[in-house]
Amino acid sequence: MSERRDEITSENARPLAQRIAQTLDLAFADHDVQVTIDGHDVLLEIPCPSAAVDHGLWIRWEGPEHDVIVGFHTQHAHFGPWEEYSDQEARIDAILAALDEGIATARAFLAERMVVITWYSRGEVETATRDVPEHAQTEVREGAKEIFNLTSRAQMLLNGHWPRFGRVTATIRSWNGTHDADIDHVR
Repeated sequence: MSERRDEITSENARPLAQRIAQTLDLAFADHDVQVTIDGHDVLLEIPCPSAAVDHGLWIRWEGPEHDVIVGFHTQHAHFGPWEEYSDQEARIDAILAALDEGIATARAFLAERMVVITWYSRGEVETATRDVPEHAQTEVREGAKEIFNLTSRAQMLLNGHWPRFGRVTATIRSWNGTHDADIDHVR
């Protein structure tokens, strides 16, 4: 079977990976970044100044069949492209648009316009991001009600997870630690 000329393959993904790496390097030129390329995988890492976070900021693209992933602390988010594309140029444009969305999210973390909320209950961890750090503490309590209620735990059982009832604690983490909070007893 012959390969379609308009597909992004392992062989022709390398120039796109280099373009993505260069875009990330330029987008975060004012930070201490490390951008690595391994084959057609690209990873950007920025160490966080706050010692309270589990992981600093990272952006990953694992090649032409994958989306762009942005992570900070205990949370990560995926950015398209989700559709099938008729040609290589349209697919590349969609990947670069997803990269732009990921960069915007990463910049929101760096500017502390976005925080990560993490809920903990007996080994279970749930996470979310919030755009308005000032309201994050309210979101902690509302999110705990939503995440750790009887219905959601029943759904976890149906999905093969063993939900544990118990005390729920939470953390709020921001890039510089400005909006950080530890909530010992959420519910």
